[in-house]
Amino acid sequence: MAERRMFAKSVIGSARFLRMPSSSRLLYYDLGMQADDDGVVEAFSVMRTTGATEDDLRVLSSKGFVSVLNEDLVTYISDWSRNNLIKKDRYRPSIYRELLVKVGTGTRMEPKWNPAGTQVEPQVRLGKDIENADAFSCAEPEPDSTPPMILLPLNDGSEYPVTVEQCHEWAGLYPAVDVMQQLRGMRGWLDANPQKRKTRRGIKKFINSWLSREQDRGGIPSRGQGGKETDNYADVV
Repeated sequence: MAERRMFAKSVIGSARFLRMPSSSRLLYYDLGMQADDDGVVEAFSVMRTTGATEDDLRVLSSKGFVSVLNEDLVTYISDWSRNNLIKKDRYRPSIYRELLVKVGTGTRMEPKWNPAGTQVEPQVRLGKDIENADAFSCAEPEPDSTPPMILLPLNDGSEYPVTVEQCHEWAGLYPAVDVMQQLRGMRGWLDANPQKRKTRRGIKKFINSWLSREQDRGGIPSRGQGGKETDNYADVV
């Protein structure tokens, strides 16, 4: 995990930030310093060691600076990608990746988060001058550095890797749906119906059709997870 953390002036110099109580602003800095390389931090531990209160965390959440991911106060720093650039060879994925996938309902991350390294501001140098701009990656994650969230079997015998970034996007598009659970349901359905598996070109349409249907159903678990699935999904090639 990278040892250095930074804060963008466009974040900490904004009126929205400066109008918060000083205790909330200090908590933001402490959370940022303790966060992992994906911007996730156990806020409860930080508050216990710094003397901050849950009211300070509530202020940060209400202003959109953080998203609390569970009842244990595991927290995502919303502007993480604006604050920090992490070299790909130093990046370590968060142990809370599945919690991050569920972020999207009312708190969609902007700009888009890229676990292989970010390209958004600030344009800063960490430590010694970095002459090679390729030291920071804004491309698709390398398979050996960022494992896929799940693999979906295709009709040619290969598998389609679903990335963390794709899960984030779908979580924002279909907020009523537990995206990871539905992806597991898709894999189970494709395993059980090999004759209806999709092409590499058609798998994304299949995924979106499945998630859209679940969104329309209000996030009710799909019948495909425990029984017969609708044949409408089979029509996507």
